[in-house]
Amino acid sequence: MQSLTGVLILLYLTIFQYTLAEKGTRRFEFNIQQASLNPDCFSTSYPSLTVNGQFPGPILRAVKNDKIEVLIKNDGNNNVSTSVHFHGIYQFGSNNADGVAGITQLPIAPGKEFLHSFQIINQTGTFYYHSHVGVQDDTIQGPFIVYESEESLLQAEKEMLSDGQEKIQEGPYKYDEERILQWSEWWHQLSFDRERFYLGPNFTGDDGPDSVLLNGRSVYSNISTESCPGFTVIDLKPNRVYRLRFIGALTFRMLGIMIPHHNMTLIEIDGEYVKPLAVDHVELVPGRRASVLIQTGDYADGSMFPIGSYFKYRPQDSGAFTLNGFGYIRYVSDKAHIPHIKIAHKPILLPSGIQNIADGWVVHDLRPYYSGDPAILSAEPTHIIKLSMQLATLPDNTTRFKNNGRIHKPWGSKTESLLDQVRNDPDFAEGAGEYNHELDKDVRTYEDPLFQDVSMQYAAPVDVIEPCGWTKIRLHLNNPGVWPVHCHITEHMIQGKIVVFEVSPELLDDSIEDDPVEDGLVEDDD
Repeated sequence: MQSLTGVLILLYLTIFQYTLAEKGTRRFEFNIQQASLNPDCFSTSYPSLTVNGQFPGPILRAVKNDKIEVLIKNDGNNNVSTSVHFHGIYQFGSNNADGVAGITQLPIAPGKEFLHSFQIINQTGTFYYHSHVGVQDDTIQGPFIVYESEESLLQAEKEMLSDGQEKIQEGPYKYDEERILQWSEWWHQLSFDRERFYLGPNFTGDDGPDSVLLNGRSVYSNISTESCPGFTVIDLKPNRVYRLRFIGALTFRMLGIMIPHHNMTLIEIDGEYVKPLAVDHVELVPGRRASVLIQTGDYADGSMFPIGSYFKYRPQDSGAFTLNGFGYIRYVSDKAHIPHIKIAHKPILLPSGIQNIADGWVVHDLRPYYSGDPAILSAEPTHIIKLSMQLATLPDNTTRFKNNGRIHKPWGSKTESLLDQVRNDPDFAEGAGEYNHELDKDVRTYEDPLFQDVSMQYAAPVDVIEPCGWTKIRLHLNNPGVWPVHCHITEHMIQGKIVVFEVSPELLDDSIEDDPVEDGLVEDDD
């Protein structure tokens, strides 16, 4: 039995319409409805839950300090309850809007509604939303972008801006335009069957998705039919600076993303600006977001370059390109005169020599652009919490995770672990083997820790003396509420790799427990 001793806690076809109800307040409406999806042109479509019939869901755009209202309507024809979580948003003073079913709210039953009301306090950057029920996050997912100003938002909404357009200024960086690249996964299996497999007695591990999708599209095994839209093609102008916003709406795999012949400068991780760092690829794990700047070349109209994804941290083929996780960038000088193009074949010429890319990516080299509160790192912790997570087989042959030796009964391989934290706070140490506080309490492996809301715990090589490992995180618990801390690999989470922090419960409104209708659930008018 391997233990996971992991943590010490010290683009889219339709532009989404929102209502600007009053200055600084934006209202959105999500209709959770079933659609028949076949995003990789396979021989079979699968019924799936979507937002407003779209996959990925519509782009939400807002401005720092906006007040947000999102009305979630679960279609009465659906046979399951649902919820929507806004990943990376602090939810200061709005714990009941966090969207974690069974923890911060009741799941939204078919035919019911839930109103999320919150303010984006002092946050900008790349976020996303996804369901927090079962494996619904495969298809209930979409970008959530927060800007410094209304001017930046309006500029970013316009693709293929004129050459005379002023640059977008966001934080310390300027660029001409931006594009969103949302990566996700697709199984040739009904979501209900997959969830039942994860929680049932026949579970022995997941072989992973059949396809990797970019902005909801891929092509399985070079299948090409008239109805197949092909791989995603992203149009760029020559000789311009673009911000590419990568969203890891993944639920299982860890990927490296690269664009041959285009240098990338990393500027953002998980909604936090970092000092510019040249990278040859972007590491995406479930829940992570990253922004890079690229300078496009002086290429002729119609020039094409692949966007490639490859496996990371998978012993049998780490560094190998995925079977179909590709897209293309196309150079165009005037989009109005460029015909639609369908590419149903994967790239022929791909770079080699990526097999030896080291674990850990460039996280140790990243430096926050803006200094944080030094007290978070230097102050003596008021609480020391050790979480030891271990995969266990129960007497009924089902698989669950033990958290500190206990199994949470209502909930419900590889040793990488991802933790979605209660807010952005810094990883500041990590190590191999079992964590021993007396020996490791003063260990610091990050010179200038970066605030993140997803922390990667890298698996140790199988031949080391001390397998697995630990990550040390400091959390500044300044936001009353009940906050889940969980693995962001969905399979692991629904198998029980989740705990809840209750922060200052005496300051909480008890309406979640006493009257869920008053706390967001909206009754039908009928």
